[in-house]
Parts: sequence; C-alpha cells; structure tokens
Amino acid sequence: MLANTTSQYTAITPMAFTSFGAFLLFLRRRAQLRQRDLAIAIGYSEAQIGRLENDQRLPDVATVMAQFVPALGIEHEPALAERLVNLAHEARRASDSTIPEITRALPTLSEPDSHERTTPMRIDSELSQQSTPLLGREQEIARLANLLHTPDSRCVTLVGPGGVGKTRLAIEVATRNAARFADGVCAVALARVGSADLLAPTIARTLGLTAPASGDVVSQLHAHLRDKRMLLVLDNMEHLVDAADMLARLLIAAPQVYLLATSRERLQLRGEITLEVAGLLLPPAGAGADALAANPAVALFCSSAQRLHGQSTPAPNQLQAAARVCHLVEGLPLAIELAAGWAHLLSYDEIERELGQTLDFLQTGMRDLPLRHRSLRAAFAHSWDMLAPAEQHALRRLSVFRGSFSREAADAVLHGEYAAAERSSAATTLHLLGALTDKSLLKRGEDAGASRFVLHELVRQYAAEHLRALPADDRAAHTSHSHYYLGLLQAHGEALRGPAQVAALATLAIEADQVRAALQWAIAEGDLIALRGVLPTVITWFEWTYAVQEGIALFEQISARLQEIVPPAEHAAAHREALALALAYAGWFNFHATHAEQALGQLRAAHALAGAGDDALVLGDTLLFLGSVAAETGDTNTARPLLLACMRAYDTGGDPRRSARGAYRLGTLLHQHGEYVRALHLFALGVQHLRPTGDPRALALCLNQLGNTHALLGRHAEAQQCFQESLLHCAATRDQRSMAMALFHMGSVAQHRADHATAQYFLQESLQTFSELNERSAMAKVLALVGYSAVMEDQHAAARQALDAAWQIVRGSDMTTIALSLLVGRAALDLAGARVERAVEALTLVVYHAASEQSTRDRAAHTLHQAEARLTPYQFAAAQARGRTAPLADYLAR
Repeated sequence: MLANTTSQYTAITPMAFTSFGAFLLFLRRRAQLRQRDLAIAIGYSEAQIGRLENDQRLPDVATVMAQFVPALGIEHEPALAERLVNLAHEARRASDSTIPEITRALPTLSEPDSHERTTPMRIDSELSQQSTPLLGREQEIARLANLLHTPDSRCVTLVGPGGVGKTRLAIEVATRNAARFADGVCAVALARVGSADLLAPTIARTLGLTAPASGDVVSQLHAHLRDKRMLLVLDNMEHLVDAADMLARLLIAAPQVYLLATSRERLQLRGEITLEVAGLLLPPAGAGADALAANPAVALFCSSAQRLHGQSTPAPNQLQAAARVCHLVEGLPLAIELAAGWAHLLSYDEIERELGQTLDFLQTGMRDLPLRHRSLRAAFAHSWDMLAPAEQHALRRLSVFRGSFSREAADAVLHGEYAAAERSSAATTLHLLGALTDKSLLKRGEDAGASRFVLHELVRQYAAEHLRALPADDRAAHTSHSHYYLGLLQAHGEALRGPAQVAALATLAIEADQVRAALQWAIAEGDLIALRGVLPTVITWFEWTYAVQEGIALFEQISARLQEIVPPAEHAAAHREALALALAYAGWFNFHATHAEQALGQLRAAHALAGAGDDALVLGDTLLFLGSVAAETGDTNTARPLLLACMRAYDTGGDPRRSARGAYRLGTLLHQHGEYVRALHLFALGVQHLRPTGDPRALALCLNQLGNTHALLGRHAEAQQCFQESLLHCAATRDQRSMAMALFHMGSVAQHRADHATAQYFLQESLQTFSELNERSAMAKVLALVGYSAVMEDQHAAARQALDAAWQIVRGSDMTTIALSLLVGRAALDLAGARVERAVEALTLVVYHAASEQSTRDRAAHTLHQAEARLTPYQFAAAQARGRTAPLADYLAR
C-alpha cells in the first residue's frame, strides 16, 4: 500500500499546483504527517496548519524555507522546495498590493478560534503513558459518557482511594469522547503541583498559552476558554481543593467547558457530580477457569505479569492463585500491578502467601486505617520487602523527584556528591532504573524524544516515608537533587541569553517542576552561594516566560528567608547581593502586576543594599528597575538620572547584554519625549551590544524601537531593514508578544506617514495576537491607534467600536499614557461630529499633559490644527484655556 501511495504522489508534478495551501496539503500527506505532527515540527498550532492548507492564512516565506521544507522532508528535492517557496511568495504578493513589501517577512501569527478537522488533544506527558489495559470499567465509561453529554453535569469528579484507577479511567473517557468537544481535550497532571496558586498557570501551560505580562493568568484562561467547547481533565486535585473557587469562576466564564477531575475527595463545587470509583470487580468464590480468565481483576494481574515478564498463558491453578491475590488487595489496580511485578521471581502461589503475611501484619498494627488503604499498603510493603538493599536505597532517593526525571538526574541523586560514600559499584543507575521498572514501581516514558522516568504518586509517597525515617539520607538526597537542578539552571543561563534560547527554554519547560523544588530546598536551607549564583538566570527565565505571579511569590519568599539569616563574615557580601537581587526582582514583578506601591518599597530597599556593596551589576539592576518604574508612571525627572546611572553601572560591570538593556530603557524614555536623535543613538548602541551575544528576543525588541525611531526621522529604508530583521528573530524564537509589538510599531509608523490603510492592517494583526495573549494594556494601546486611524479613514462606526473597547480596559486603571492616546481618537471623533470646541479642549489637554508620549502629542497637534480653522480665534483660545486646566478624568468620563 505504501509503495502504491508513494508512486501516486511521484506521478504528480509540482507545477500542477497553483495555490500554496493545496501544495502544502499534498506534501504533508506525501510525508505521511498529520496536521498535528507538522504543527509540532514547525511550532505552529493545528489551526494554523489547517488555515494555511485552506488558503485562509498567508504563509511566511522565511519560515517556509527554514522550517517547512525540512519538516516535509523535501530539503533534498529542489524542485518541490522551490515550488513551495515560490507559491508562498505569490500568495503574499497577491494578497493586497496596497500592503508594503515588509509584509513578506511576516511570520504567521496564532489563529483565532476555529473548529478543526481533527480534535486537538493536549495530554500532559505524565498522563499519556498508559501502559496497562483498561479492564472492567465499561459501566463507568458509559455513565461518564452520558454525563459529559449533559449541560447540567459540566463538573464531574471521580473520587476514590489512591491506586484505584481514577487517572486511567479519566484518560480513557476523555479519549473516547474527544469528538464531542470541537475544541478538544486538555488533560493536566497535578500531582507535582505544590500550591493552589499554581493551578491556573499549570492549566495555561498545558493549553499551550504564553503567560500574560501582567501575570493575570486566570483572566487569560477566561478569555481563552470563553467560546471554547472543550473537556478539561484535572488529575490528582485532592491537594489543590483550595483552588475550587477559581474553577467555579472558570466554569461560569466558559459555559461550554466541561470539567472532569480525579481526587480522593470532593471539590465542593456547586453543581459538582461525584462518581465513586471502586476496585475492580472480583470473582465469586468457586468460579471456574473461564470465569476467572474473564474477570477484570484477574485479567489485569495476568496481563501485567505477561507484559512485564513474558509469562505464558496461566494454568487453572495459577488463575485461582491470581484471584486470591486480587481479593487480598481489594481489587485495587495499582496493588494488582505491584503484586504482578514479582512474577519473574515468585510463583503466583508464593506472591499470594507473601502478600497475605504482610497484610496480616498491617491489619494488626494499623487498625485505624480502612481495609482498602491497608490492602494497598500491604502491596507496597510486600514490594518493598522483596527489594534488594540497593534497590530500596534507590527508591528512597528517587522519591525526591516530583514529576518525571531523566537518567542523568537520577544518577546525580543516586550517586552524586552527597551520596558518594554509599555508592555501590555494582548498582549502576541504569541497572537500578531497569530493576524498578520491571517491578512496576517505576514507569518509563518519553518527552521530546528522550527517556523519562516517573514514580506513581502513591509509590513516591510510600518511598518518601522510608526516606524521612533516615534524616541524614533524606537531607543528602534533597541536597543532591537541588544542586543538580540549580546547576542545570545555571548552565542554561548563557543559553537563555544567546542564540540557543529556544532550546534552553524548551529544556527548562520540561524540568520546571524539578527546578522549582530545587529552589525551594535551597531557600529552606538558606543556601546563599547557590541562590546568589542562579538568581540572574531565574529572572531571565521568568521574564521570558512571563511568570509574573510565580516570580512575585518566589522572590518574596527568598527575600524573607534571607532576612532571617545572619551570614558568616565570609559570606556577608553574597548575602547582601542575593537579598538585593531578590528584593529588586520581587519589586519588578510586583510592578508588572500593577502593585506599584509595594514595588517601589522593595526596589528602594534593594537599591540601598546594592549601594552598600561592590557589585556594579547588582547596583545596575536596581537602578534599571527604579528608573523603569519612574518612566512608566510619568516621572521623567526621576527616571532620567536613574537610567543614566544604570548605564554607567552596567558599563563598569562589563555585561554587554545588561548595557544593552540600560540603553534600551533610556532610549525608550527619550523616544517617548520626542528626543529621537538621542534615542536613535541609544537603540543603535543596544543593538551593537547585543549582536555578539546572539540574544534573539532582546535583539528583536531593540530593533523594533530602532526601526520605529528611524521611521520617525524619515529614514524609511533603514526602518524597514530593522523591522525585517526583528521579525525574523521573532519567528526564530516563536515569540508572539515581540511579533505583536513589531507589528504595532509598523502600524504606528504607517499612521505617522498618514498611510492609514496600511496602519489598519498592521494594527489589526497586532491586536489579534495581543488579544490571544490577553495583554489588556497592550490591547488598549493598539485599539487607541486603531480608532484614530479609522476616524482618519472616515470609518466612524469602526472607530467608535475600537475606542469604546479601549475605554473598557483603561477605565478605573492607572494607564494614564494610554488614556491620553485614547483621548486623541475620541477628540477626532468629536471633531468629525461637529463637537469642535470639546475636541479642542481635549486635544489641548493632551498636548500639554506631562505623561503624553511625543507620538501622542504629534497626533493631537495635527488634529488640533484641523480644528483651528473651524472656530473663531476667540472660540479656539477659550477652548484651549479650558483644556489646559481641566483634569484628565473629566474628559475621560465623557
């Protein structure tokens, strides 16, 4: 069949295709790729691939050459590659002759909501590795299918003891019923999530969302899911029930989203339907061989033994013994699997006998536990007792991992610096991992093509009890774990700031839970040296992933812990620098979360500490953040000297990337106040500093501002070159936020040239992405320009709609700079509606307001000039006099 298919594709010539979408569809099928496969390879969504194949979206030529060609396997077939690239060029040229040449460099942005031809499935990697068959759950599956089809049962919780198979059942139900949900299934593993505050960010990450710069992930989830028909599976919710209110609000905000949770207790949500999951159906006494073989509990035991150890089909006496084992463990699937893991060493009768003795012991010593819990602990205890000493030692130490881990990480914890004295020369890491996997105590999977291992959460908890019983070993294991992952974080520090940024972020995304745990251990231990070493990398990581709320919590926790510590004299400098950095980063993230007063207090304390030390880079960071906050709040007189001092400190410290950041911040301040020539010099200096580092995101940001400034000085060729390079960096990093900002700048430049049609194109593209990211302040900024451009194009209804939408965001906030930009658009509408004096008042206020950006003043002055001719000199002067003294709030209230 494959040969026939291939020959069929070979017979079709590239020139037979006249559209990019049709040819892409042909090449994808020729490569035997699903839309999802191609989307993963390119870094797009399935929706984007579908719209490209339907010619509903313009292809990006650079991305086609760099990523589509190798992903489709045509890099060594020049005729096919050339035709695909040419069709991409033709599609962009034919799209709109009024759009400037720069659009040919635009990478494709995220798609709006669309119904896919295949249902999207986002399943956490820890949940996707379901190695055992699902047996004996048909009644539960049928009932859940009915519930997930009923509007009155949008919140269903599977409750039951650990190890009963809730997770396996939930994933099976989600997979079977995925077609009912047009926008797919998202299954999130929560066992490793340590705080209710991290529930929303974890869901957002699994959905593939980029965190908003404001840190308001809950609002982002509401916006993303509002119109979605989706099934959200939340596995292991029992320790996160404090987040139930957040889930309740989510279900209200997203009326077509269904929630399927697994938990050992109810979530206590209004309208919640609980389904208790019990052990597998057990065979009746005296059942014959055929009935035993068909029984789901016995079948699970036998299939596990066969899968793990290649056991032959069980004889009748073995089936009887397997049935007795299943009765001993109350039909709990996890306990059955653990018992079957010993079939390579013990007969079924011996497994029954050993397990029965353990259970008798537990029943006499733990009568306060329910029978099911005693049964499961009996399975754990039996498995534990059967392990060799080296295997017990390994399992104890592996319990420090939360979530999946690599073989290299396991080696560091098992045989690292703090475990060297106990290392067994025969017990290699791979041998131990293999032995524990064979016994069903450890599961192996893959993530990003690499082997990963994970302990079932109940196995991990049981092993952790044994580890805590040995305090010295417990501390050594956690310390080895912390040092390994903090070392991994520090090793990726340069990569996060260089050309390998995308790969570094991908690695840290996989290891995020382990890194968080490592940081928590270092904080608890007060490990000054380790914390001081990784803090600059943590801030870069959190900034690039926009982990605002997590950043606030982490850095405030670090600063609080450091303030409790009295360091020895030799570590006093490291302590002071670490505390200054922690306070500065906490303040910076608090400012992003609009906690301005708290941010300023933390930043001033950080600056005082840094000023007492000798580290110029730490001092520079505190000056940068203080100056940036002053600039953002309109306090130019304070911001300018702070940012100048910041640049001097960075130059002294010799860090070109930080020097570029200082130049960028000061240049942005000067640009806002119309000092374009000086700003141009600073942006060019920033680019000069960044080029040797190869930092694509920082380069994209600096090139955006450099291009914008070139354009405002009339240097349009230089501006276009900067924007094109910036967009290529955005495409390489798949950074939609920077892409949207580049589009905003291009729209602003087009508007400055009075090319309002082109401005509308770029601004709408920018707005679409900011909307998907739920960047509300950026949305308001773009909408203000969209509204103004629409007025200039005499599209008054569209202008009013955009300006009203911006007002809904700005109202009640401290977005003064954006509010002034919005006021220009509203004044232009007033002017078009013959409310000339009111327009003059508002425009005068904008021209003379200290927080107005120069580009906003320019638009206001241009519109004011148009209004002047429509009034008598007295009317115009009187309206201006009123505008100079009126509060901004009065005009916005209109």
